[in-house]
Formats: sequence, structure tokens, C-alpha cells
Amino acid sequence: LLGYANHPDASVREQVATGLGQIAAANAMHTHTPQVIPVLERLSRDRHLETRYQAIVALGQIKSDRVIPILTSALREPSSKLVKAASSALNKLKHYSSSEPKLLELPKQILYKKPLR
Repeated sequence: LLGYANHPDASVREQVATGLGQIAAANAMHTHTPQVIPVLERLSRDRHLETRYQAIVALGQIKSDRVIPILTSALREPSSKLVKAASSALNKLKHYSSSEPKLLELPKQILYKKPLR
């Protein structure tokens, strides 16, 4: 799946981001998280809006503080759809259970920032 992240067809890159998000949601990629986050970060800056959106949604499924700066930068996107997805993902991060190895501390300005319209 990761090998298709640089595919010239935007719909293939979008499907890569979607697939990684589904895998992350199933909690099945803890051992691959270090390789997946940079791929999703790159896809979150893709020129294709839907690819960026799916990457942001996928990043929101990963229980790691490494996704916070990526999602925070997505709050500055001109698209309200992307800003809402990033805001929702950041909001989810603050609700992860205490059973996680490292609790996430989100800056207050991220938690209470209103999405741009």
C-alpha cells in the first residue's frame, strides 16, 4: 500500500490515504506507525483536495503525538472541509484512554480554535 503513495493518479493516492486510515482505525498498525505517519504527512500536502482530506482523516485515527503538528498545520488550510477534519481529529486525540503508553497533551489554542470559514 505504501508503495502507491507516490502514484501519478490522484485517485490512487486518495485510496492509499483512505486505506491507511481504515487500517489505523482498526488499530492494526502499531508496528508500522513510524513508516505510515510520514507517508500520510506527505499525502496531507498533496495537490489533490480529496487526497489531503483522506490523509488528515487517517492521521486522526493514529494514536500518536507525532500527528499533532501535522494536524495543526492543516488548520491553516484554505478549505473549510480540511480545517474541520483536522479540528475533529485533534479533538479526538484529547479523548484517548489512559491505557495509551503516552497521554497526549494538546495546547489550549488548538482545542479551542474555531475553524476558518
